Amino acid sequence: MFVASKTWVAANPDAAHRFVEAMVEAARWANTHHAETAKILAPFLGTDPAGIAATARSTFGDTLTYALLQPQLDVAYKYGQLKTPYDTHQIVTDAQPYWHSVR
Repeated sequence: MFVASKTWVAANPDAAHRFVEAMVEAARWANTHHAETAKILAPFLGTDPAGIAATARSTFGDTLTYALLQPQLDVAYKYGQLKTPYDTHQIVTDAQPYWHSVR
C-alpha cells in the first residue's frame, strides 16, 4: 500500500498519476514473473532463488476498492492501531482519478 497527502497530490497530480501507473505495472509484472522476482529478491534475503521460487508467493494488488481496503482498517481499529473506525469510501473516491486510466 502507498499513501500521499491530499496537499501533495493536489500540487503534483502528474507525478501522482505516473506513480500509480508504475506501481500497478510493477505489481502486474511481479505477479506473472515469479522466477525473475525470485532472482531479484534472493540477494536481499540472503538465500538461493530456487528456495524463493519454491515458496508460496504473494499476489500484488492492481486495483483499489472499498472492499479490499476496509478490512485492514477494521482490524487496525479492533486492535487499537486506529483510535476511531474509518470508512474508506472517501479514500477510494479521492484516489479514483489516479487509478482511472490504469488498465
